[in-house]
Amino acid sequence: MNQIVASVFKKAEHDATLKKLLRSVGKKWFEENIEDLMDEAIPNSTLVQKAMQQYGYECTSANTKVSKGREALRHCGYLSSTRKPHILADLPSPISG
Repeated sequence: MNQIVASVFKKAEHDATLKKLLRSVGKKWFEENIEDLMDEAIPNSTLVQKAMQQYGYECTSANTKVSKGREALRHCGYLSSTRKPHILADLPSPISG
């Protein structure tokens, strides 16, 4: 098991809020998506689409799992509380005229 996953679940043994978040996500899903959840550069839609394809979830269900998974990581201090915007660096700048 991933060290971070193990740490989060160990902390959840004594933290009701965290235990509730993890229950709504599911241990298997959390373990399988931990790297993507921790990558703030991946927009939610990418992870939601992946979850929908892999598990056949409806959009709201997958989106909830992404949000709850990231919330659990933030709660344990593995993610910052402020979300970095996803920026597409290769877009040309607008031309004024």
